[in-house]
Amino acid sequence: MNELCNICFEIIITPSIWRCDTCSAVSCLRCMRQYVRHKVNGGQVTQAQLVCPGVCRQPLTNLEALMAPTLWLKYTRFLTTQLEIQRGTRYCPRPSCGAALQESDEVKTKGKRRVYCHTCQIESCFNCGEPFHSWPLCKDRQFRRYCDRNEVQTCNKCKWPIEKHGGCNHMTCLRCAYEFCWLCQQDWNTHSKVQCLPLAVFHSKNIAFGPTPPVRFVTKSVVATVAAGSAIVVGTAAAGLALTGASVIACVAVFALPPIAVKQQLKKAKLKKMRPLDATAAA
Repeated sequence: MNELCNICFEIIITPSIWRCDTCSAVSCLRCMRQYVRHKVNGGQVTQAQLVCPGVCRQPLTNLEALMAPTLWLKYTRFLTTQLEIQRGTRYCPRPSCGAALQESDEVKTKGKRRVYCHTCQIESCFNCGEPFHSWPLCKDRQFRRYCDRNEVQTCNKCKWPIEKHGGCNHMTCLRCAYEFCWLCQQDWNTHSKVQCLPLAVFHSKNIAFGPTPPVRFVTKSVVATVAAGSAIVVGTAAAGLALTGASVIACVAVFALPPIAVKQQLKKAKLKKMRPLDATAAA
């Protein structure tokens, strides 16, 4: 019996086959190894990400048999880091260090840009990895310019930069697995289409609103005020037009209805006079 590979969608001709323990999914062993390698290299190493390519979407088992030794080491390192991040652990942003920040450091700097690492004993900016600077804009102007000109924004939960290339607005951060709306940055589980557009403008970091958060806040406040004023003016004008239209219709009705009613009455009277004549002629 010919079986179809769930990854390449071709008939399996090799005796080396991978079979799912939960559903009927099968694939070439070579395709399955490529699938796993692609997932690991992309950082998708959690049980919710490394799943069967079939309909069951259950976590894969016996992963070590599908990986080369070097890939297995990378997988275990990524998985450990991923689980620590999901527990709230942050790491030193300096490329030469990368050590996990101690709990005492996290108490002082949790959720802040200023971090101190006991391993390298350097106080750094968590956003750029450079020595801490009071000015909120990092020195890496080239990176900031790239982010401004492309679809790049940070995850609301772990503050990791994400670049979007097409697709829908339902985003899942590969670093912390947080699901959110790309436009309004709401949690996807509580996402509201009614609030999406206003919040999208509120959270937008587009350079058109200004280069820094304070400037963007002022620009958005002006835009919101103008938009609210325009809505009031349009609403008032629409109400005025509606009242004017109703008045015109009433005037037309006052002058047009009486002649129409008189004409209808005359027509009925004429028909009543004609009916006896018609009856006599028939006799």
